[in-house]
Amino acid sequence: MYKVVLGIVSTGMIVIGDSLFLKEMATRKITNKLPDLKESVIELFGGSNIFVENDYEFWHRQRKLLDPAFAPQSLKIVAKVTIDCMNRFLIPNIEKNLLMRNIEVDFSNLTLEVIGLAGFNYDFNSFNINQKDSLTVQTQKLFGILPVYNIFPKWIRQHVGIFPHKPAQLISNQFTKSINDIINERKTKNQEEETPHSDILSLLLNARENWSKDESMTDEEIISNCFIFLVAGHETTARTLGFILYSLATDKDAQDRIHKFIDHDYPTLYGKETFDFEDYQEGRMDYLRAVVKESLRLYPVVAFAARQVTKTFKWKDITIPKGTQIAASWLDIHKDERYWPQPNEFIPERFLKRKDSTIAQSITIEEFKSQTIPLSIFNPHIEIHQNPFAFSGFGIGNRICQGRYFAEIESCFCLALLVKHYKFSISPNYKLHLDNHVTLRPREPLLISFEKK
Repeated sequence: MYKVVLGIVSTGMIVIGDSLFLKEMATRKITNKLPDLKESVIELFGGSNIFVENDYEFWHRQRKLLDPAFAPQSLKIVAKVTIDCMNRFLIPNIEKNLLMRNIEVDFSNLTLEVIGLAGFNYDFNSFNINQKDSLTVQTQKLFGILPVYNIFPKWIRQHVGIFPHKPAQLISNQFTKSINDIINERKTKNQEEETPHSDILSLLLNARENWSKDESMTDEEIISNCFIFLVAGHETTARTLGFILYSLATDKDAQDRIHKFIDHDYPTLYGKETFDFEDYQEGRMDYLRAVVKESLRLYPVVAFAARQVTKTFKWKDITIPKGTQIAASWLDIHKDERYWPQPNEFIPERFLKRKDSTIAQSITIEEFKSQTIPLSIFNPHIEIHQNPFAFSGFGIGNRICQGRYFAEIESCFCLALLVKHYKFSISPNYKLHLDNHVTLRPREPLLISFEKK
């Protein structure tokens, strides 16, 4: 599938819904990040970040420095903080009002609190304050402004206080000051305390002490990466959790199957009813990981990935000139029946196989319902079809989202506790209409009702 979309100024964009097309372009290495985003980020924060950087050597240096803080073994704190925030904040709030809750607000509060405590050791107090003017809401606004920030020349951006430049500069200054304050506070505390903090920012600052000057990141680059981490880690996870509950609330059989896993299979197989980080690491929560993957397949919160073609390219009878902007449409690619049978159905089992099996084959719904067996997560589009471009829950290849394990761990533990306590429903009159502004989102609020088990 190929769609031509007219740009807002003079640039056209081709939207691609064929994963084989993307695979061919990636193999030839003829695309790059859009340059305007990098220019805008450097102008606003004084440093680039791994999301916008298109110089491979520079990007690779930053990625190498950030990777240890985002490795699965470093993220035990995410599981701990998520469980704590669920038990102290979200579940008590649900208990106050079980009916027709705006879960987008609930999950926004939760993910902000988790990313604040696990990412920065900072309490955003998100369940108790008005979010309208909060730091995270302002950063979301800035992220939405970035694609149009460079419409006017730099001298206009710097000297004429018009939209979108003035608000972008005010928000970036506010964010820079806030993160600088956290960094300076953290440096002081780390000097005073014998046991260093284990949040991601602290891990990064501690690791920086061992970096050479040539390979290190400046404060500006750390702040720029913190901006991406906060924006991406907060909203995308909240949206994903919202779509998961919508899928379960509208598919009774799918909800019955996840309740079977939590209420019967998990305690039967593993002799426990609680969840901890080791359960995630050892694969005991793989059914929940499959639920997250299936939600991202149906509702990819980052619905499009934009690139610029660096060399004229011909695909079948189509010629794409150098400089053309293209966008991969994951909404289309994830519905390709060559890789995803029953593409419009919510079937987490498609990402699961028997743990003791050496054959790359998804279990069926009926197999799961009739048996209690250990299962392992797997990627059918890769292990069966050898096409990594048929699915992009968190990106693809070396540009895959660095915070994917953070988001997955948070989502799994949130889901485990909600399913353990409640059943979910939504009005039969609700019709899901999707909008895409920065992230994929429902046009109308998701009002979910909870029933105590």
